[in-house]
Amino acid sequence: MASKRDESKQDVLASKQTNWKVNTFKAKVVAILQEINSDASKWSASATVVGTFETSKMWSDWLSAGHNHASLVNFIGRLKKKYGKRAT
Repeated sequence: MASKRDESKQDVLASKQTNWKVNTFKAKVVAILQEINSDASKWSASATVVGTFETSKMWSDWLSAGHNHASLVNFIGRLKKKYGKRAT
């Protein structure tokens, strides 16, 4: 039986792997967001913005990597937080 520590370690490793997978798309996602709005503090995951991603060439790669709509919304939120601070 795995200990709580082992389970916690596995959760951390899985989270890091997921973040790495998402971060491989970082440059593409940022480029699309900048095309939509150059002010990072105004980036959003509105239906219009997500629709732009879903019709982009990147979308099939995103899905193939095991990501979904929700992970894109969360990733956009993290990027807005990170890059929006730089803009202010």
